[in-house]
Amino acid sequence: MTAAVSLEAVASTLGRVLQGSGRDVQLRDRASGQIRSVSVDLATAPDGLLPVFLSAGDAVWREATGAGIGLRIEPDDRALLGYRAAKLSGVPFSTVMLATIEAVEQAARPGVLLVNDLTAVWRAATPLPVPGHAPGPVP
Repeated sequence: MTAAVSLEAVASTLGRVLQGSGRDVQLRDRASGQIRSVSVDLATAPDGLLPVFLSAGDAVWREATGAGIGLRIEPDDRALLGYRAAKLSGVPFSTVMLATIEAVEQAARPGVLLVNDLTAVWRAATPLPVPGHAPGPVP
């Protein structure tokens, strides 16, 4: 098994990717419907929006391989969304970044990345069939 991946390294690299893309990172407030630009620091903070990015990356990797990126998210009352990215393990740094960047590219539009659109990435991910389980409706 691969050692834990540094969340700091992932956040730093994702920050450079977001800055280099030239896209405005935005978040829609579901209560008010207003869309606001967010800083790269907030987007990549483990107690900010990083869990959203990593969850989308996890879905991309899970759809492609049947296994996740070893993401552990924990509740945190002080975090922006009520939870924080706590740990990544089981896959190399490069896998985490490639899957997360792919999720960003799937959600992005010209000039803008609406973070809320990352939820569509993990909702659209189709899990691979589990051996011994027939596909069918979920009760």
